[in-house]
Amino acid sequence: MCTGGDRLMMVAVGVPYRPDRPVVVEIVRAPARVPAGITYLDVYVDGVPVGDLLLRVCEPCERAVIEHLRIDHQYTRQGLGRRLVEAATAQHPGYAWSTTEISDAPSARGFAAAASRPARRCRRGAST
Repeated sequence: MCTGGDRLMMVAVGVPYRPDRPVVVEIVRAPARVPAGITYLDVYVDGVPVGDLLLRVCEPCERAVIEHLRIDHQYTRQGLGRRLVEAATAQHPGYAWSTTEISDAPSARGFAAAASRPARRCRRGAST
């Protein structure tokens, strides 16, 4: 999990695993330290780290690749993965998005199908 990053979103939401009260969901971004390096987005629920997303962005090509998305098992099916993807794509509107290889787990395939976007070739000819 990143520390000292940019706070992208903080919201109190009602979720099934906490029906008694809203929880605070926070997404924090640690930008890449080098061009086309890895940017980290971490999601916290009530201050506890519960997932992360790693992405690589090619600014000249306007392409981005989600290299990894993880949500702790007890927090899956609550919209947190979707929030991470939305936060990532909001940082780079209009870019072509893709992912690395996706697990064969049914939950991963279902999430990927719901979040898929058409691919676009990199202007520099790089395959991502």
